[in-house]
Amino acid sequence: MDNIILEKLIGKGLQPKQTGTDSVFINGNDKMLAISSFEGSWYIWTMVPNAYKVPATEKIEDICHECLFSPSFVSFGIPNELVRKYSLLELSESEYQRVDDANELFEEIEEYPKAHEP
Repeated sequence: MDNIILEKLIGKGLQPKQTGTDSVFINGNDKMLAISSFEGSWYIWTMVPNAYKVPATEKIEDICHECLFSPSFVSFGIPNELVRKYSLLELSESEYQRVDDANELFEEIEEYPKAHEP
């Protein structure tokens, strides 16, 4: 994961924690999501999990900030208004599996909240 992305997330008031080569969990406003990079694209993962591909024209740090500070963001999905605003593409089951197999993020998503409970 590029340190510049981590710095940009911190600059937005978020708390990123790198969990793998290409994945980061992000806390902000008592909410959590994850991001990963795969084949040159960014993906956002919610804790249910659902996954969304981020268009190359969008800044991942802006989307993460807006999601985590949106009153309508919940852990099972990104609000429709933000999906439309940023042209996020929710992954189909087969796409989800392909990206997750590469990042091994699903297992981390299940374990991360348990390991970081107060």
